[in-house]
Amino acid sequence: MREQVVMKDSSNRGQAGTRVQIPDGAFLPSIHRMLAAIVESSEDAIIGISFEGIIVSWNSAAERLYGYMAEEVVGQSRSLLVPPDYQDDVPVMMERLKLGERVQHYETQRLRKDGRVLHVSVTMSPVRDETGRIVAVSTVARDITDRKMAEEALRVSEANYRAIFDAANDSIFVHDLETFAILDVNQKMTEMFGYAREEARQLTVEEMSLGVPPFSQREAGVWLGKAIETGPQLFEWMSRDKSGRVFWTEVNIKRASIGGQDRLLAIVRDITGRKAVERELKGTLDRLQSTLEGTIEAMALSVEMRDPFTAGHQQRVAALARAVAQEMVLSEEQIHVVRLAAFVHDIGKIGVPAEILSKSGRLAETEFALVKCHSDKGCSILEKIEFPWPVARIVHQHHERMDGSGYPSGLKGEEILLEARIIAVADVVEAMASHRPYRPALGVEAALQEITLQSGVLYDSQVVDACRRIFARGPFRWA
Repeated sequence: MREQVVMKDSSNRGQAGTRVQIPDGAFLPSIHRMLAAIVESSEDAIIGISFEGIIVSWNSAAERLYGYMAEEVVGQSRSLLVPPDYQDDVPVMMERLKLGERVQHYETQRLRKDGRVLHVSVTMSPVRDETGRIVAVSTVARDITDRKMAEEALRVSEANYRAIFDAANDSIFVHDLETFAILDVNQKMTEMFGYAREEARQLTVEEMSLGVPPFSQREAGVWLGKAIETGPQLFEWMSRDKSGRVFWTEVNIKRASIGGQDRLLAIVRDITGRKAVERELKGTLDRLQSTLEGTIEAMALSVEMRDPFTAGHQQRVAALARAVAQEMVLSEEQIHVVRLAAFVHDIGKIGVPAEILSKSGRLAETEFALVKCHSDKGCSILEKIEFPWPVARIVHQHHERMDGSGYPSGLKGEEILLEARIIAVADVVEAMASHRPYRPALGVEAALQEITLQSGVLYDSQVVDACRRIFARGPFRWA
Protein backbone atom coordinates (compact mmCIF):
# COMPACT_ATOMS: atom_id res chain seq x y z
CA MET A 1 0.00 0.00 0.00
CA ARG A 2 1.16 3.57 -0.77
CA GLU A 3 0.20 6.69 1.23
CA GLN A 4 0.11 10.36 0.13
CA VAL A 5 1.70 13.02 2.32
CA VAL A 6 1.46 16.82 2.26
CA MET A 7 4.09 18.58 4.36
CA LYS A 8 2.73 20.75 7.18
CA ASP A 9 4.41 23.42 9.26
CA SER A 10 4.43 23.67 13.07
CA SER A 11 1.15 25.59 13.11
CA ASN A 12 -0.43 22.74 11.17
CA ARG A 13 -1.38 25.16 8.35
CA GLY A 14 0.44 23.12 5.75
CA GLN A 15 3.85 23.75 4.30
CA ALA A 16 3.98 24.22 0.56
CA GLY A 17 4.93 21.12 -1.32
CA THR A 18 3.79 18.63 -3.89
CA ARG A 19 1.95 15.42 -3.28
CA VAL A 20 4.39 12.51 -2.76
CA GLN A 21 3.80 8.77 -3.04
CA ILE A 22 5.12 6.95 0.06
CA PRO A 23 6.44 3.38 -0.43
CA ASP A 24 4.87 0.66 1.74
CA GLY A 25 6.48 0.50 5.17
CA ALA A 26 8.38 3.77 4.81
CA PHE A 27 9.14 5.72 7.96
CA LEU A 28 7.09 8.94 7.58
CA PRO A 29 9.25 11.24 9.75
CA SER A 30 12.23 10.37 7.52
CA ILE A 31 10.27 11.28 4.41
CA HIS A 32 9.29 14.60 5.97
CA ARG A 33 12.90 15.35 6.81
CA MET A 34 14.05 14.40 3.31
CA LEU A 35 11.49 16.66 1.65
CA ALA A 36 12.34 19.52 3.99
CA ALA A 37 16.03 19.08 3.22
CA ILE A 38 15.35 19.22 -0.51
CA VAL A 39 13.45 22.48 -0.13
CA GLU A 40 16.10 23.97 2.17
CA SER A 41 18.99 23.08 -0.12
CA SER A 42 17.45 24.65 -3.21
CA GLU A 43 19.27 27.65 -4.70
CA ASP A 44 15.87 29.07 -5.66
CA ALA A 45 13.58 30.84 -3.23
CA ILE A 46 10.66 28.46 -2.47
CA ILE A 47 7.63 29.99 -0.77
CA GLY A 48 4.27 28.51 0.16
CA ILE A 49 1.28 30.87 -0.10
CA SER A 50 -2.32 30.18 0.87
CA PHE A 51 -5.17 31.26 -1.37
CA GLU A 52 -5.86 33.97 1.18
CA GLY A 53 -2.48 35.43 0.22
CA ILE A 54 -0.70 34.41 3.46
CA ILE A 55 2.91 33.23 3.39
CA VAL A 56 2.97 29.75 4.95
CA SER A 57 6.54 28.55 4.23
CA TRP A 58 9.91 30.16 3.53
CA ASN A 59 13.21 28.43 2.73
CA SER A 60 16.81 29.60 3.23
CA ALA A 61 17.17 30.75 -0.38
CA ALA A 62 14.12 32.99 0.15
CA GLU A 63 15.86 34.53 3.16
CA ARG A 64 18.92 35.29 1.02
CA LEU A 65 16.90 36.63 -1.89
CA TYR A 66 14.42 38.83 -0.01
CA GLY A 67 16.39 39.65 3.13
CA TYR A 68 13.64 38.47 5.52
CA MET A 69 14.07 35.66 8.03
CA ALA A 70 11.30 33.03 8.02
CA GLU A 71 9.90 34.18 11.37
CA GLU A 72 9.51 37.71 9.95
CA VAL A 73 7.31 36.75 7.02
CA VAL A 74 5.53 33.45 7.70
CA GLY A 75 1.96 34.43 8.51
CA GLN A 76 2.34 37.79 6.71
CA SER A 77 0.57 38.82 3.50
CA ARG A 78 2.39 38.09 0.25
CA SER A 79 1.76 41.79 -0.65
CA LEU A 80 4.78 42.51 1.56
CA LEU A 81 6.94 41.31 -1.34
CA VAL A 82 5.05 42.83 -4.27
CA PRO A 83 5.72 46.40 -5.54
CA PRO A 84 2.59 48.60 -5.78
CA ASP A 85 2.58 48.53 -9.58
CA TYR A 86 2.44 44.72 -9.59
CA GLN A 87 -0.23 44.11 -6.90
CA ASP A 88 -2.97 43.59 -9.48
CA ASP A 89 -1.07 40.79 -11.23
CA VAL A 90 -1.17 38.37 -8.30
CA PRO A 91 -4.97 37.83 -8.07
CA VAL A 92 -5.04 36.98 -11.77
CA MET A 93 -2.34 34.36 -11.25
CA MET A 94 -4.12 32.94 -8.19
CA GLU A 95 -7.31 32.43 -10.18
CA ARG A 96 -5.42 30.44 -12.79
CA LEU A 97 -3.80 28.35 -10.08
CA LYS A 98 -7.18 27.59 -8.47
CA LEU A 99 -8.14 26.04 -11.79
CA GLY A 100 -5.13 23.75 -11.58
CA GLU A 101 -2.98 25.62 -14.08
CA ARG A 102 0.75 26.04 -13.63
CA VAL A 103 2.42 29.41 -14.28
CA GLN A 104 5.97 28.95 -15.57
CA HIS A 105 8.85 31.42 -15.84
CA TYR A 106 6.72 34.47 -15.23
CA GLU A 107 9.08 37.47 -15.11
CA THR A 108 8.10 40.15 -12.64
CA GLN A 109 9.45 42.36 -9.84
CA ARG A 110 9.59 41.82 -6.09
CA LEU A 111 10.68 43.88 -3.07
CA ARG A 112 13.49 43.09 -0.68
CA LYS A 113 13.39 44.00 2.99
CA ASP A 114 15.80 46.89 2.32
CA GLY A 115 13.41 48.32 -0.29
CA ARG A 116 15.49 47.32 -3.28
CA VAL A 117 13.51 46.08 -6.28
CA LEU A 118 14.43 42.65 -7.64
CA HIS A 119 13.75 41.16 -11.04
CA VAL A 120 12.66 37.55 -10.61
CA SER A 121 11.51 34.65 -12.74
CA VAL A 122 8.64 32.92 -10.93
CA THR A 123 7.13 29.47 -11.39
CA MET A 124 3.86 28.94 -9.50
CA SER A 125 2.27 25.52 -8.96
CA PRO A 126 -0.94 24.45 -7.18
CA VAL A 127 -0.51 22.38 -4.00
CA ARG A 128 -3.06 19.63 -3.32
CA ASP A 129 -4.01 17.87 -0.07
CA GLU A 130 -4.57 14.14 0.47
CA THR A 131 -7.90 14.31 -1.33
CA GLY A 132 -6.50 16.12 -4.36
CA ARG A 133 -8.08 19.40 -3.40
CA ILE A 134 -6.00 22.52 -4.29
CA VAL A 135 -5.21 24.18 -0.97
CA ALA A 136 -2.18 26.43 -1.57
CA VAL A 137 0.39 27.69 -4.04
CA SER A 138 4.09 26.80 -4.31
CA THR A 139 6.14 29.71 -5.63
CA VAL A 140 9.69 29.17 -6.87
CA ALA A 141 11.55 32.43 -7.56
CA ARG A 142 14.94 32.93 -9.21
CA ASP A 143 16.85 36.23 -9.18
CA ILE A 144 17.29 37.53 -12.73
CA THR A 145 18.24 41.09 -11.77
CA ASP A 146 21.72 40.88 -13.32
CA ARG A 147 20.28 39.49 -16.54
CA LYS A 148 17.63 42.20 -16.68
CA MET A 149 20.21 44.90 -16.06
CA ALA A 150 22.36 43.48 -18.85
CA GLU A 151 19.33 43.38 -21.14
CA GLU A 152 18.48 46.97 -20.28
CA ALA A 153 22.07 48.06 -20.85
CA LEU A 154 21.97 46.28 -24.21
CA ARG A 155 18.63 47.89 -25.05
CA VAL A 156 20.00 51.34 -24.22
CA SER A 157 23.16 50.60 -26.17
CA GLU A 158 21.14 49.46 -29.17
CA ALA A 159 18.90 52.51 -28.88
CA ASN A 160 21.97 54.75 -28.80
CA TYR A 161 23.46 52.86 -31.74
CA ARG A 162 20.21 53.24 -33.68
CA ALA A 163 20.07 56.96 -32.87
CA ILE A 164 23.63 57.47 -34.10
CA PHE A 165 22.98 55.12 -37.04
CA ASP A 166 19.96 57.13 -38.15
CA ALA A 167 21.54 60.52 -37.45
CA ALA A 168 24.45 59.88 -39.85
CA ASN A 169 24.67 62.19 -42.87
CA ASP A 170 25.69 59.28 -45.11
CA SER A 171 23.69 56.23 -46.14
CA ILE A 172 24.74 53.14 -44.18
CA PHE A 173 24.16 49.55 -45.29
CA VAL A 174 24.79 46.53 -43.04
CA HIS A 175 25.62 43.42 -45.10
CA ASP A 176 25.85 39.74 -44.21
CA LEU A 177 29.48 38.68 -44.29
CA GLU A 178 28.86 35.53 -46.35
CA THR A 179 25.90 36.25 -48.64
CA PHE A 180 26.36 40.05 -48.84
CA ALA A 181 22.59 40.35 -48.28
CA ILE A 182 21.39 43.71 -46.91
CA LEU A 183 20.45 43.24 -43.25
CA ASP A 184 19.79 46.83 -42.23
CA VAL A 185 19.92 50.40 -43.50
CA ASN A 186 19.73 53.78 -41.79
CA GLN A 187 17.32 56.68 -42.20
CA LYS A 188 19.63 58.53 -44.61
CA MET A 189 19.58 55.57 -46.96
CA THR A 190 15.79 55.69 -47.19
CA GLU A 191 16.01 59.40 -48.03
CA MET A 192 18.86 59.04 -50.54
CA PHE A 193 17.53 55.99 -52.41
CA GLY A 194 13.78 56.41 -51.83
CA TYR A 195 13.18 52.92 -50.39
CA ALA A 196 11.55 52.06 -47.05
CA ARG A 197 13.69 50.01 -44.67
CA GLU A 198 11.75 46.80 -45.31
CA GLU A 199 12.04 47.33 -49.08
CA ALA A 200 15.78 47.92 -48.80
CA ARG A 201 16.31 44.61 -46.97
CA GLN A 202 14.87 42.78 -49.98
CA LEU A 203 17.09 44.54 -52.54
CA THR A 204 20.32 43.45 -54.17
CA VAL A 205 23.24 45.79 -54.82
CA GLU A 206 22.48 45.41 -58.54
CA GLU A 207 19.08 47.05 -58.10
CA MET A 208 20.69 50.12 -56.51
CA SER A 209 23.49 50.43 -59.06
CA LEU A 210 23.84 51.48 -62.68
CA GLY A 211 23.62 47.76 -63.40
CA VAL A 212 26.25 47.47 -66.13
CA PRO A 213 30.02 46.94 -65.77
CA PRO A 214 31.90 48.31 -63.97
CA PHE A 215 28.90 49.15 -61.76
CA SER A 216 27.09 45.80 -61.47
CA GLN A 217 26.54 43.08 -58.85
CA ARG A 218 29.71 41.28 -59.89
CA GLU A 219 31.99 44.28 -59.36
CA ALA A 220 30.23 45.11 -56.09
CA GLY A 221 30.92 41.55 -54.90
CA VAL A 222 34.60 42.02 -55.72
CA TRP A 223 34.76 45.19 -53.60
CA LEU A 224 32.93 43.51 -50.70
CA GLY A 225 35.29 40.54 -50.91
CA LYS A 226 38.32 42.82 -50.84
CA ALA A 227 36.98 44.51 -47.70
CA ILE A 228 36.85 41.10 -46.00
CA GLU A 229 40.26 39.93 -47.18
CA THR A 230 42.45 43.05 -47.23
CA GLY A 231 40.68 45.73 -45.17
CA PRO A 232 38.64 48.90 -45.81
CA GLN A 233 37.91 49.83 -49.43
CA LEU A 234 37.12 53.33 -50.77
CA PHE A 235 35.85 53.81 -54.31
CA GLU A 236 33.39 55.74 -56.48
CA TRP A 237 30.20 54.07 -57.69
CA MET A 238 27.29 54.87 -60.01
CA SER A 239 24.15 54.33 -57.91
CA ARG A 240 20.47 54.26 -58.86
CA ASP A 241 17.54 55.30 -56.65
CA LYS A 242 13.96 53.98 -56.65
CA SER A 243 12.87 56.51 -59.28
CA GLY A 244 15.61 55.36 -61.65
CA ARG A 245 17.81 58.43 -61.17
CA VAL A 246 21.50 57.56 -61.57
CA PHE A 247 23.99 59.47 -59.44
CA TRP A 248 27.61 59.32 -58.34
CA THR A 249 28.43 58.04 -54.85
CA GLU A 250 31.55 57.47 -52.82
CA VAL A 251 31.51 54.10 -51.04
CA ASN A 252 33.57 53.14 -47.99
CA ILE A 253 33.32 49.43 -47.10
CA LYS A 254 34.76 48.00 -43.91
CA ARG A 255 34.36 44.98 -41.68
CA ALA A 256 32.66 45.68 -38.33
CA SER A 257 31.25 43.90 -35.29
CA ILE A 258 27.60 44.84 -34.79
CA GLY A 259 25.65 43.32 -31.92
CA GLY A 260 28.38 40.75 -31.49
CA GLN A 261 28.08 39.67 -35.13
CA ASP A 262 30.70 40.06 -37.85
CA ARG A 263 29.23 42.27 -40.56
CA LEU A 264 30.19 44.41 -43.54
CA LEU A 265 29.44 48.10 -43.24
CA ALA A 266 29.00 50.13 -46.44
CA ILE A 267 28.97 53.91 -45.94
CA VAL A 268 27.65 55.65 -49.06
CA ARG A 269 27.96 59.39 -49.73
CA ASP A 270 26.20 61.26 -52.54
CA ILE A 271 28.95 63.10 -54.45
CA THR A 272 26.78 64.47 -57.26
CA GLY A 273 27.64 68.04 -56.25
CA ARG A 274 31.33 67.26 -55.97
CA LYS A 275 31.35 65.65 -59.41
CA ALA A 276 29.67 68.71 -60.91
CA VAL A 277 32.35 70.94 -59.38
CA GLU A 278 35.07 68.57 -60.61
CA ARG A 279 33.65 68.68 -64.15
CA GLU A 280 33.48 72.46 -64.08
CA LEU A 281 37.02 72.69 -62.70
CA LYS A 282 38.31 70.20 -65.27
CA GLY A 283 36.65 72.21 -68.03
CA THR A 284 38.34 75.36 -66.79
CA LEU A 285 41.72 73.63 -66.49
CA ASP A 286 41.34 72.07 -69.94
CA ARG A 287 40.61 75.48 -71.45
CA LEU A 288 43.61 77.01 -69.67
CA GLN A 289 45.80 74.09 -70.75
CA SER A 290 44.57 74.41 -74.33
CA THR A 291 45.31 78.14 -74.30
CA LEU A 292 48.78 77.53 -72.87
CA GLU A 293 49.59 74.80 -75.36
CA GLY A 294 48.24 76.92 -78.19
CA THR A 295 50.55 79.74 -77.14
CA ILE A 296 53.54 77.38 -76.98
CA GLU A 297 52.73 75.92 -80.39
CA ALA A 298 52.47 79.44 -81.82
CA MET A 299 55.94 80.14 -80.44
CA ALA A 300 57.22 76.95 -82.06
CA LEU A 301 55.73 77.94 -85.40
CA SER A 302 57.36 81.35 -85.15
CA VAL A 303 60.72 79.59 -84.81
CA GLU A 304 60.05 77.54 -87.96
CA MET A 305 59.24 80.72 -89.88
CA ARG A 306 62.88 81.77 -89.42
CA ASP A 307 63.95 78.72 -91.43
CA PRO A 308 61.72 78.07 -94.46
CA PHE A 309 63.67 74.90 -95.31
CA THR A 310 62.54 73.14 -92.10
CA ALA A 311 59.04 74.59 -91.86
CA GLY A 312 56.62 71.99 -90.54
CA HIS A 313 59.42 69.82 -89.10
CA GLN A 314 58.18 70.02 -85.50
CA GLN A 315 54.57 69.30 -86.53
CA ARG A 316 55.64 66.25 -88.54
CA VAL A 317 57.88 64.99 -85.73
CA ALA A 318 54.96 65.45 -83.31
CA ALA A 319 52.67 63.41 -85.59
CA LEU A 320 55.15 60.52 -85.86
CA ALA A 321 56.10 60.61 -82.17
CA ARG A 322 52.42 60.48 -81.22
CA ALA A 323 51.86 57.48 -83.52
CA VAL A 324 54.87 55.67 -82.01
CA ALA A 325 53.60 56.32 -78.47
CA GLN A 326 50.21 54.89 -79.47
CA GLU A 327 51.88 51.87 -81.06
CA MET A 328 53.72 51.26 -77.77
CA VAL A 329 50.34 51.40 -75.96
CA LEU A 330 51.33 54.21 -73.63
CA SER A 331 48.68 55.94 -71.54
CA GLU A 332 46.59 58.73 -73.04
CA GLU A 333 48.42 61.21 -70.83
CA GLN A 334 51.86 59.99 -71.98
CA ILE A 335 50.76 60.15 -75.62
CA HIS A 336 49.62 63.74 -75.11
CA VAL A 337 52.92 64.69 -73.44
CA VAL A 338 54.96 63.08 -76.24
CA ARG A 339 53.06 65.05 -78.89
CA LEU A 340 53.32 68.34 -76.98
CA ALA A 341 57.06 67.98 -76.29
CA ALA A 342 57.72 66.93 -79.89
CA PHE A 343 55.82 69.96 -81.17
CA VAL A 344 58.21 72.28 -79.31
CA HIS A 345 61.37 70.17 -79.26
CA ASP A 346 63.30 72.70 -81.40
CA ILE A 347 61.94 75.84 -79.72
CA GLY A 348 65.47 76.57 -78.48
CA LYS A 349 66.54 77.32 -82.05
CA ILE A 350 65.01 80.75 -81.50
CA GLY A 351 68.44 81.58 -80.05
CA VAL A 352 70.35 80.34 -83.13
CA PRO A 353 71.05 82.90 -85.91
CA ALA A 354 68.77 82.37 -88.92
CA GLU A 355 71.73 82.36 -91.33
CA ILE A 356 73.17 79.34 -89.55
CA LEU A 357 69.84 77.48 -89.62
CA SER A 358 69.44 78.06 -93.37
CA LYS A 359 73.11 77.61 -94.33
CA SER A 360 73.41 75.31 -97.35
CA GLY A 361 76.98 74.22 -96.75
CA ARG A 362 78.69 72.33 -93.97
CA LEU A 363 78.59 74.12 -90.61
CA ALA A 364 81.80 75.26 -88.98
CA GLU A 365 82.62 73.77 -85.59
CA THR A 366 81.63 77.00 -83.80
CA GLU A 367 78.38 77.16 -85.77
CA PHE A 368 77.50 73.56 -84.91
CA ALA A 369 78.24 74.33 -81.26
CA LEU A 370 75.64 77.12 -81.43
CA VAL A 371 73.09 74.73 -82.95
CA LYS A 372 73.75 72.14 -80.22
CA CYS A 373 72.90 74.79 -77.62
CA HIS A 374 69.25 74.74 -78.75
CA SER A 375 68.49 71.87 -76.33
CA ASP A 376 69.68 73.93 -73.37
CA LYS A 377 67.93 77.03 -74.66
CA GLY A 378 64.65 75.17 -75.23
CA CYS A 379 64.77 73.71 -71.72
CA SER A 380 65.46 77.17 -70.29
CA ILE A 381 62.41 78.60 -72.07
CA LEU A 382 60.03 75.76 -71.19
CA GLU A 383 61.02 75.25 -67.55
CA LYS A 384 59.60 78.71 -66.79
CA ILE A 385 56.17 77.37 -67.74
CA GLU A 386 54.39 75.32 -65.05
CA PHE A 387 53.45 72.22 -67.04
CA PRO A 388 52.07 69.27 -65.07
CA TRP A 389 54.54 67.11 -67.02
CA PRO A 390 58.36 67.20 -67.52
CA VAL A 391 58.15 68.86 -70.95
CA ALA A 392 61.32 70.93 -70.40
CA ARG A 393 63.37 67.83 -69.46
CA ILE A 394 62.05 65.89 -72.46
CA VAL A 395 63.05 68.70 -74.83
CA HIS A 396 66.44 68.94 -73.11
CA GLN A 397 67.10 65.23 -73.73
CA HIS A 398 65.83 64.68 -77.29
CA HIS A 399 69.39 64.64 -78.70
CA GLU A 400 70.72 62.20 -76.07
CA ARG A 401 71.64 58.71 -77.31
CA MET A 402 71.42 55.28 -75.69
CA ASP A 403 75.21 54.77 -75.71
CA GLY A 404 75.90 58.17 -74.13
CA SER A 405 77.21 59.77 -77.34
CA GLY A 406 74.46 62.38 -77.53
CA TYR A 407 74.22 65.89 -76.15
CA PRO A 408 74.00 68.06 -74.08
CA SER A 409 74.53 65.81 -71.00
CA GLY A 410 75.78 62.51 -72.42
CA LEU A 411 72.99 60.53 -70.76
CA LYS A 412 72.74 56.76 -71.33
CA GLY A 413 69.94 54.22 -71.60
CA GLU A 414 67.23 54.51 -68.94
CA GLU A 415 68.70 57.83 -67.79
CA ILE A 416 66.93 59.29 -70.81
CA LEU A 417 63.19 59.81 -70.42
CA LEU A 418 61.10 57.45 -72.57
CA GLU A 419 59.31 60.41 -74.16
CA ALA A 420 62.68 61.87 -75.19
CA ARG A 421 63.75 58.51 -76.67
CA ILE A 422 60.58 58.45 -78.78
CA ILE A 423 61.11 62.00 -80.04
CA ALA A 424 64.76 61.19 -80.85
CA VAL A 425 63.70 58.43 -83.26
CA ALA A 426 60.86 60.48 -84.79
CA ASP A 427 63.22 63.46 -85.21
CA VAL A 428 65.84 61.42 -87.08
CA VAL A 429 63.29 59.70 -89.35
CA GLU A 430 61.57 62.97 -90.29
CA ALA A 431 64.89 64.80 -90.82
CA MET A 432 66.33 62.10 -93.10
CA ALA A 433 63.08 61.75 -95.04
CA SER A 434 62.88 65.52 -95.68
CA HIS A 435 64.88 68.06 -97.69
CA ARG A 436 67.49 70.13 -95.90
CA PRO A 437 69.47 73.20 -97.07
CA TYR A 438 72.68 71.19 -97.06
CA ARG A 439 71.31 67.99 -98.77
CA PRO A 440 68.35 66.54 -100.63
CA ALA A 441 65.84 64.23 -98.89
CA LEU A 442 67.28 60.76 -98.24
CA GLY A 443 63.85 59.10 -98.03
CA VAL A 444 61.94 57.05 -95.48
CA GLU A 445 63.68 53.77 -96.38
CA ALA A 446 67.10 55.25 -95.67
CA ALA A 447 65.80 56.64 -92.38
CA LEU A 448 64.39 53.24 -91.36
CA GLN A 449 67.68 51.56 -92.28
CA GLU A 450 69.54 54.08 -90.11
CA ILE A 451 67.42 53.56 -86.99
CA THR A 452 67.43 49.77 -87.52
CA LEU A 453 71.22 49.72 -87.81
CA GLN A 454 71.60 51.82 -84.66
CA SER A 455 68.78 50.12 -82.69
CA GLY A 456 69.98 49.50 -79.15
CA VAL A 457 73.11 51.59 -79.80
CA LEU A 458 71.91 55.12 -80.45
CA TYR A 459 68.18 54.52 -80.30
CA ASP A 460 65.82 52.63 -77.98
CA SER A 461 65.13 49.25 -79.62
CA GLN A 462 61.46 49.15 -78.53
CA VAL A 463 60.88 52.60 -79.99
CA VAL A 464 62.60 51.57 -83.23
CA ASP A 465 60.45 48.42 -83.49
CA ALA A 466 57.26 50.43 -82.96
CA CYS A 467 58.30 52.96 -85.61
CA ARG A 468 59.10 50.20 -88.14
CA ARG A 469 55.69 48.56 -87.55
CA ILE A 470 53.96 51.85 -88.35
CA PHE A 471 55.71 52.21 -91.73
CA ALA A 472 55.32 48.49 -92.49
CA ARG A 473 51.56 49.01 -92.58
CA GLY A 474 51.86 51.54 -95.41
CA PRO A 475 52.75 55.19 -96.10
CA PHE A 476 52.61 57.36 -93.00
CA ARG A 477 50.47 60.49 -93.02
CA TRP A 478 52.72 63.17 -91.55
CA ALA A 479 50.03 65.82 -91.21
